Amino acid sequence: MLSGFRAFTITHNEVKAGSLAHFVLDKSVQEEALNKLKKACGIDELLYLNTCNRVLFLIYTNPLNPLNKESFFNNFNVNIDDELVSRVKEYKGQESIKHLFRVAASLDSMVVGEREIFRQLREAYTLCKEIGICGDNIRLAMRFCVESSKAIYAQTKIGEKKVSVVSLAIEQFKNHNIDPSSNLVLVGAGQTIDLVSKFLTKLGYKNVFIFNRNPEKAEDIAIRFAHGSGHPLSELEAFDDPFDAMFVCTGSIDPIIRKAHFAKQNYSTGSKCIIDLSIPFNVEKSVSDLDNVSLISVEELQEMAKNNMSFRQNEISSAMHIIMERMEEFKKIFQQRLIERAMGEVPVEIKKIKDHAIKEVFQKEIAEMDESTKAVFLKAMNYMEKKCIGIPMKAAKNIIK
Repeated sequence: MLSGFRAFTITHNEVKAGSLAHFVLDKSVQEEALNKLKKACGIDELLYLNTCNRVLFLIYTNPLNPLNKESFFNNFNVNIDDELVSRVKEYKGQESIKHLFRVAASLDSMVVGEREIFRQLREAYTLCKEIGICGDNIRLAMRFCVESSKAIYAQTKIGEKKVSVVSLAIEQFKNHNIDPSSNLVLVGAGQTIDLVSKFLTKLGYKNVFIFNRNPEKAEDIAIRFAHGSGHPLSELEAFDDPFDAMFVCTGSIDPIIRKAHFAKQNYSTGSKCIIDLSIPFNVEKSVSDLDNVSLISVEELQEMAKNNMSFRQNEISSAMHIIMERMEEFKKIFQQRLIERAMGEVPVEIKKIKDHAIKEVFQKEIAEMDESTKAVFLKAMNYMEKKCIGIPMKAAKNIIK
């Protein structure tokens, strides 16, 4: 029944991230390339999704179509070598729909339970629909896919407990109840500190000093804050403004924040929350011995993330139970749609038979009827037409039940 569905998937688990680029289409060429691919492979419907970690093709085609992944990717990109294609996972029939549901619910994601893939899949479907490569079969699959994912996020705890180190760092930072008017210090200006700064902006912090080897990068982050300022890392030693918290993440292999710094007044006055997101550590471990300092290391945060990820993975079985329930419902509705389509010509054929009977077979007899009798006869024929159309439709629904 679902034998027309196929799926081809390749992720960071099968190849290095750079190799995924061979399977990615730039948005500017997607319409032309995917329509051409659909025609070349004799495919009825096609859904294409690409993210930073995954490329997925969901296909609906005639079950007798001899399409395989080798011929498909030869039409997609003739420059993809056979070794790469061999790493592509192929799913057929019911397994392709189950795979789609798993992907949408982020059960197969690098970070189990993250919702971004759900948003990306919906956007991919919208685009494929707009360029005319999706039809009713994939539309129905996506409808149940969305319902399944929403049920999983609502009925399981798979999205609970943060697994991002930066998110956990912010969570620990928030536990210190540091007033938004306080001064904060960011050391570094790479991706991690950039993300930290976005969280801090949302939390309403305005007075932030950013130190980085490249002061221009520090200034780029500083402009997010009402009273932010960017400085060269070399000025950190002379820094003497009061502050309540510090986030540190640089590429240095040696500690940048040392216990000796806390002899300075701005370091020693008041409680300090110091969060070291660096590997190797950029804050001397001995700093944690100081009475006024709460030092949170990336090592602690990674352990929290690991435990939280285990918690999420334990929810996969509950999520799969929901997926299997929705799969059964999808199969039932899909079968009903197939029968409805097959029955689509029934009303037309019945109407042709009725018209033929009135205009040709019984034309002479009808012409001899008086107007009252003729009206009753035509009313009876219309009634029979309506009832005859309903009989196969009702029978089809009973078969599905």
